[in-house]
Amino acid sequence: MQSDSSSEKRKVLICEDDPGILDAVSLALGSMGFEYDTHGMLEGLEGCIEKVRPDVLLLDLWLGGANGEAILKELMENHPQTQIILMSAHSKLPMIAEKYGVPYLPKPFGIDDLLRAVSAENNESPFQK
Repeated sequence: MQSDSSSEKRKVLICEDDPGILDAVSLALGSMGFEYDTHGMLEGLEGCIEKVRPDVLLLDLWLGGANGEAILKELMENHPQTQIILMSAHSKLPMIAEKYGVPYLPKPFGIDDLLRAVSAENNESPFQK
């Protein structure tokens, strides 16, 4: 779906290694008219971001057991035009999100929270205080 209008939905890249979560998030975004792509591993993520050029990156904080904080820092430096929203069930998620000023979705999250986070054009999170 090409967008010439600022009223169009944002393009989302979902980076998640859990197939069940990936399918659920894809289905939810697709049913709401979002253009999305998926990437299930850390390897090749930079190239995928360059190719897709998403407005929003939904990033599993502990993708494949990697250090999510280091990945986040690198992605923020290399892709400042892309809003990053962290997803995780880890207890440190709110602390890391606050440290880097990014929104987050604690797993499990509801579809309404997902859509609200992806639709926001700022770094507000449904879960930030």
